[in-house]
Amino acid sequence: MPTSLRLYPTAASWAACLASVSLFVLSGCASWAPLEPVAVIQRAESAMGGAGVKTLRFAGSGTGATFGQAWQPGMAWPKITVSSFSRLVDYPNAAMRQEAAVSRAEPSGGGALPLMGLGEQRTVGMLQGNWAWNMVGPAPVAVPVALDARIHDLWTTPHGVLKAALKNKATASTRTVDGKSYTTLTFTEPGRFEATAYVNADNLVERIDSRQPHPVMGDTDSVIVFSGYKDYSGVKFPGRIRQTMGGSDILDLQVSEVQVNPANELTAPELVRQFAESVAVEKAAEGVWFLAGGSHNSVLIEMKDYAVLVETPLYDGRS
Repeated sequence: MPTSLRLYPTAASWAACLASVSLFVLSGCASWAPLEPVAVIQRAESAMGGAGVKTLRFAGSGTGATFGQAWQPGMAWPKITVSSFSRLVDYPNAAMRQEAAVSRAEPSGGGALPLMGLGEQRTVGMLQGNWAWNMVGPAPVAVPVALDARIHDLWTTPHGVLKAALKNKATASTRTVDGKSYTTLTFTEPGRFEATAYVNADNLVERIDSRQPHPVMGDTDSVIVFSGYKDYSGVKFPGRIRQTMGGSDILDLQVSEVQVNPANELTAPELVRQFAESVAVEKAAEGVWFLAGGSHNSVLIEMKDYAVLVETPLYDGRS
């Protein structure tokens, strides 16, 4: 009659088994340890040479589109040709100067561009702190409606997004897009926009997804992709910048020039700082008021316990 043999582990073998299990568990915990966002930002700034960047100017040319001016619903924004484009950013001063010369590339669509075949429109847009203005010849003209977009443009540059992520205590994670792995930094610029920056294996900012408010479109998604990084005296900057808004192309820029830490004096003029909305009130009927005084108009209707404002244009300050 066969006999069965049972083996009982010794104390030593139990100890070895527990040690192996403990090492396995610890290695698993290490692989799931949360990323430290400050370390991610520091590695990216080191790779991009961004720690010493206070001001930066880049210029180029390419194509673009007039956002929000599609001539039929669901169509892409009307195309434009961008013959020249430059942006000077000043991070410590939260300031920016953008100059562009654009012309129509197709006849359909709205916007303030010149008509097809009638040359270029040249613009100079400025930002400093919570003031936005345009230069019309030598005169500054306040454009508070552009403030949110310009703050977004300042802090979604390749080096600016790292500084904004640090300032706004970003959270770090990992994400895979089209089979490629990235470390991500997600943050909110209070009251302005929310964003996620994608840092690739070379510690370069390759993409920024963001969402910003718009008075007509509502919360609008933006995707900016940076490629073809080059070295400019120790600072790396992309050779191509491509941006979509609301799912359609808005800018495709080939960068031809980069200046690191150029001198500048971007300060909001007193005329811009003192700007206030003006509302002209005219009675249209009993309990109905026509509100004008700016580029857009509204109608106020008095109800028993509340009022209804029909058309709330431009931005919250005007509304």
